[in-house]
Amino acid sequence: MTEKDPKEKEGLLHKITKSFVDPYLNDDKEEERNTSDYEEPSNEAVSSINAKMIINEPRSYEDARQIADYLLQKKACVVNIHRLQESGATRLLDFLSGTIYAINGTVQKIDDNVFLFAPKELPVGSWENAD
Repeated sequence: MTEKDPKEKEGLLHKITKSFVDPYLNDDKEEERNTSDYEEPSNEAVSSINAKMIINEPRSYEDARQIADYLLQKKACVVNIHRLQESGATRLLDFLSGTIYAINGTVQKIDDNVFLFAPKELPVGSWENAD
């Protein structure tokens, strides 16, 4: 049995992200990083990226404003709230739900603790709705 090419092992979330990220970004930056996701600072570096989708793992309720700013910039956000305590997660989801309502966007639960918030300019379909 032959070993699979590492690119074939990429996860679904990485493939989705890759399809939305500006094709001019340098993918080598991901390989150069030496720290784990838990050791990195929250998503301040993302603000300069010209992408249609942002993946965010907030560490506190205070990160809600940055995520809302991305939504106001017409960027979809995948939000993984697994790092938050239940009360902070509830407050963050309430705040982002209000933001989505104000901009006529949509929110979908992808998995436990993972949500997709999308502005109306980036419609999101699902297999259930596709006929």
